[in-house]
Amino acid sequence: MAKQKTAWVAFKAANLVPGAVFGETKDRRMQPGEPVELPATYAAHVVSEGFAVPAEKPQAPSGAGKKRRRRSRCRTGAGRRAACARRA
Repeated sequence: MAKQKTAWVAFKAANLVPGAVFGETKDRRMQPGEPVELPATYAAHVVSEGFAVPAEKPQAPSGAGKKRRRRSRCRTGAGRRAACARRA
C-alpha cells in the first residue's frame, strides 16, 4: 500500500476535524496556530475554504536524539567503597 501524501497546515480557529481523516472513529479539535499534518487533499480543502493556512513542519527540540549519560552506580558516602568494589 502506498503512503498517502500529507501537508502541514495551521488552523485559524479551534476547528473540528473528522476522525475519518485520521483513520479514527473520534473527531479531533485542532488548536489555533498549531501546525498539524493532514492528508494533502484535505489540507488543500481547508486552506482553500479559509479555515487554515499552509504551515511548515515543526522543528524537533534541540535536545532530541542526544544520548543520556549513565550515572555511576557507585554510591557516595559511607557505602561508596563497598559498592564500587562489587562492580570491579
